[in-house]
Amino acid sequence: MTGWAVHGPEMVITKVSPHRLGWVVFSQSERYLRTGEITDAVVGHGPFLVDAVDGSLHGLHATADLEQGEWIEQYLE
Repeated sequence: MTGWAVHGPEMVITKVSPHRLGWVVFSQSERYLRTGEITDAVVGHGPFLVDAVDGSLHGLHATADLEQGEWIEQYLE
């Protein structure tokens, strides 16, 4: 796609945790990890779930309870 640009911080994966539905992937800005300055941090974003069955990617709410949250029942429907 010509002329398409995404503006924002470079994000890097900081942690991958196994989950009964797949894997939960956490990320943070590269600049924050390099500088440690809170002003470089990306806040308010949640992790992603990578589905173990089909590899699809699903955004999770930043405050979601990853083990017992209501989102799990909704996801399984």
